[in-house]
Amino acid sequence: LAAGAQKLNDQAGKISLAMQQSTIVRHRRLNSDAMDLPIVELAQIGPLRAVLTTATAGDINQPPSWSRICAALKLSPERICRVPQRHTRRVVIATVEPETPSHPADGMISEGTRQVLCVSVADCLPIFLIEDDGNRFALLHSGWRGTGIAINALNHLGRSTNNYHAIIGPGIGPCCYTVPAERAIRFRNRFGLE
Repeated sequence: LAAGAQKLNDQAGKISLAMQQSTIVRHRRLNSDAMDLPIVELAQIGPLRAVLTTATAGDINQPPSWSRICAALKLSPERICRVPQRHTRRVVIATVEPETPSHPADGMISEGTRQVLCVSVADCLPIFLIEDDGNRFALLHSGWRGTGIAINALNHLGRSTNNYHAIIGPGIGPCCYTVPAERAIRFRNRFGLE
């Protein structure tokens, strides 16, 4: 789940992750009516679901909202793995231990299909990577500082990109955010024009 998504990116699903041999299989645009629901299902692959919570669900850092979300998803809060996020490209193996501020990361890889991973996003993109056989999956928080986190996760998983489905959730778009020229130049120098 990814909480706090308030603005939809008109280009959601069209982002290039610079992964070799990857293709976009399906593009689903969320309309504004979907954002009125507290929980939106983005996709389901086998037993795994990629969902996000919207602003309607409330702040997941507040116990009453968190309890409502867990109840709606029929999940025990203890099953949910979270990490302190810092806009990095760091990916870790998920555990059910409490968050540890000394170990921030913006991506988690499951240890098994019974785990539930959670990242918080507002204008950044939630990226779900799900293995074809459903045995492993990752959940990533990708903002401008974390561009490249999907490649780090796939390298960490050690498998070909052909074995994974990438589900990219909504993020902020050009309608609501102007990229400063200096940042655009840094991106162009690092990632090229496309």
